[in-house]
Amino acid sequence: MKVNPSPATGNNVLMMERCLRTEATHLTRNKLESLVALHLDDMHYVHDIMLLQMQSLNSMLCEHLLNTLLIPLYVYSLDPSLKVDSPQVSVKCALFLLSQVFLILTHPPLVKQLKLYICFEENPNLESSD
Repeated sequence: MKVNPSPATGNNVLMMERCLRTEATHLTRNKLESLVALHLDDMHYVHDIMLLQMQSLNSMLCEHLLNTLLIPLYVYSLDPSLKVDSPQVSVKCALFLLSQVFLILTHPPLVKQLKLYICFEENPNLESSD
């Protein structure tokens, strides 16, 4: 089983941002609702995997999520003045997505590292987290 939600989730988030920036029509509203639902499904899927409590899988999944989705796309988008090479979304979109991450994902090492990075810009080190 391949567990790699970040590229697809990241692309969906960027499409979500495009829908938010375009004129609100019936079609864009429906597309936005679908993309938000898909994002929530992805987060619940990751949460379910983490509930299996397979330490090596959880560690790998946390590192991957932090380094390929949560920090480069969500966290870096909180500060529009940052000049980063990764795609960005609006601050409002990033805040909404991060709120969903914190509501759904409860795996302590992931939550702790994400919180530390947001508050103190500390680089994630999942091996020392409990």
